[in-house]
This record gives sequence, C-alpha cells and structure tokens, in this order.
Amino acid sequence: MNKFNNGINADSENEEFGETEHIAGERTRHRDTHISFHFRPSGEVTLDGLSGKTAKERRRQQATKIIFLGASIEALGQNRWIHYSRNKNAYTGQKRYRGKEYTYALVPSAVDCLEELGVIEHQRAFPCAPMAGSYGYQSRFRLVPDAGLILPKYCCDPFETVRLKDASKRLVDYPETDRTLRMRRETYEINEALCSIEIELESEACVRRGPHIFCQTGNLDDNLQPKCVVINPARNSVYRVFSNGKWNLGGRLYGGWWQNVPSSERTNIHIDGFATVEEDYQQLHPRLLYHFVDKEPIGDAYTIDGWDRPLCKRSFNIAINARTEFAAIGAIQNLVGGPGARECATKLLGAIKNHHRPIERFFHTGIGLTLQHIDSQMASHVVRSMLKQGIVCLPIHDSFIVRAGNQSQLLEVMEEAYCCVI
Repeated sequence: MNKFNNGINADSENEEFGETEHIAGERTRHRDTHISFHFRPSGEVTLDGLSGKTAKERRRQQATKIIFLGASIEALGQNRWIHYSRNKNAYTGQKRYRGKEYTYALVPSAVDCLEELGVIEHQRAFPCAPMAGSYGYQSRFRLVPDAGLILPKYCCDPFETVRLKDASKRLVDYPETDRTLRMRRETYEINEALCSIEIELESEACVRRGPHIFCQTGNLDDNLQPKCVVINPARNSVYRVFSNGKWNLGGRLYGGWWQNVPSSERTNIHIDGFATVEEDYQQLHPRLLYHFVDKEPIGDAYTIDGWDRPLCKRSFNIAINARTEFAAIGAIQNLVGGPGARECATKLLGAIKNHHRPIERFFHTGIGLTLQHIDSQMASHVVRSMLKQGIVCLPIHDSFIVRAGNQSQLLEVMEEAYCCVI
C-alpha cells in the first residue's frame, strides 16, 4: 500500500467536513475561508520588503508574516479566497480565539502591506455593496500564482480549546469558571497525547501536495470529476465547541484532521506505523431518545420499508436537529433533490415519525444539540480513560480510532462511558 499515490485531480472541488468557525459580526461566503492566525511558523518566514524598527512596526511585521503563512498554506491546497473584516466591531472579544495579532489595528494594515508587496490579490468590500460573484460583504485576498513561495515548517495552534457560540453560530467570549478551566485542562492533556504520536493516512486514493493530503470522497462534482477533501495533517489538536451560548448544548471535540477523512478511507489511518480499527456507538442518538421515554428501539432505527437506509439515516438526523417541521422538510427536500423532492421529503418525514412513534414528540425540536452534549461527555470519558491506560485514541464524535491491538480495551471503555453518562 503506497503512502501517497499520484494520479488524483488535485484541483477538484473540495468537500468540507467538520467544524466551521464564524466571527462575530461577519457574513461569510460559502467557498471562501476565514482568516486564520492558528498557523504558527517554527522558523523564520521570509518576505522581502518588510522591515520593523519600532515596536509597533515589529508587531505589524509579525502579523503580516503570519497572514502570509496562512495564505501560502491555502495556496498549496484549494487556494480559496480568504475573507477578513475591515470593520472594527468584528474584532471585539476575539482575542481569546485568534490571538494577540488578531486586532483591527494590525489585520487590515497587514493585508494592505501584502498587497503593496505584490504577493496577494486583494478585493476590498465596501459598506452595503457586496462584491460581484460573492455572497457577503467581507474583503478578501489570496496569494498570487507567482509569489515565489517557500513554505517554512509550521504548526497549528488552536489557541482556545473551549469555544462557545451564540445562536447565530458566532464565537463569543465568556467568563472563566471552574468548569471551563477543568475542560480546558482536560483538552490540553488530550492534545498533548495526540501530539506525541504519528498519525498517517496510507491510501491509494490520496496524494500529497505540499502540506496537504487530497483524498477522493468517491463522489463526483458537477463536471463529473472526482470530488476531493483537502486535509492538513498539521491540524492534530482538538477543541470543544458549545452552542447557543449554553454549556449544556453541543460540546463535541472538533479540529483533528482525521475527522475530515471520508469514512471509506478511515481504515487506512495508521498510528505510529500500526494499522487501526474504528469502533462507534451504533444508532446512538435514536437509542438515547428511546432511553428518554424508557423504551427500547425495535429493530434497526434507520431501516424503513420502501426507503433507502442511508437516506433515512440522514433524514432522521435532520429531523431531530431541525427546529420546525417546515425546516425539516426543506432540508430533507434539498437532500433528496430533483422533481417531486418536496412531496418525497414530506412522505419520508411522515414514514420516519410513524416508524418511531414512541419518540415522535422529539422530532423537529432541535434536540440534536442536547444529544450531542451527551455524546460529547461520553467521548471525553472514552479518550481520557484510554489515556489512563497509556493508549491514545482519535475521537470522531461518537466513534474512535485506535491501534488494532487496543480494540478490546476501547470497547470496554466505551461501554463504561455509556453506563456512566447515561
């Protein structure tokens, strides 16, 4: 099995997985990516034309180099536009998540500096005037094709490993408590263990290009070309994300690059050179809902006569995450697609409710975030309990990857976590 294999279309459209961040006050475009200060150079970033004599100039120089590094990494991947704000209000309360360089005084001037040096394409947005072809009001930039890129060694620093989002999915600040301090300490211990192992993806369907791995998803894009997910192995740390401004909603571990690997390729993940196995809590959310009503599910939760099982599974999850029946039908309609999709979605939602009458009252109530909080507690228990045995496992929400020789220990700990949390 080759570690990386040439022959994949590296320019194929990327299909993103996992967590997406939003900054307070921003409207973002679907295919742009947000400006990131999470990539930190291990050595010096070479950028001709920069000089910093005063302390203020040196701070801007440092911010400019970090932004240039982020644009360089993106250029070797998908080379999407990178959006940022020229609105002072967008930087309020973001130091926790972005670091000391993410300020209104530094970011716009650093981007302007890169434009003056001729290393980026830059499109400025103006108030109430979205740019042609875009979906928002953010300024954006990307590396020019002939920037003469020499990428230094770098690492990924998540900064804040306990993150809180409001109802609009924007990161917001919060006061420290014993609980947040404990969660941050626990996540730090997990990340320390993750950084101590070597995680590789050895697959014929993957190709290494610069710092990225391009992995085929098995699907085709609109041009009938293989879709790829673009993975950056430097993202080997995790963080917890809570939702709607509440500590009892969400809380899952995000950020690890292995979470973005298509499920069909996860068997090709190796830890320290050893083959791995993945174990999951099968049909966990349906099981939890039936537990709430003190009943047991009958048969397979996602097998409904006359319907495709994968479609039923995705539609079930839509139904418990949607806040209204109208929203649930609309999302299932988009999933089905094609003529008659609305009627099909309505019938499918009705079939799912009929199949799950004991838990019908939970559908389109938004209870999904509550279930995610429960499975996040179980995941934290599993990962930390495995660490106590000297075993590092890779969390993927309700499933876990370990070296094949540690499978029995993982199954025992997963059962223990379920009993402890439930």
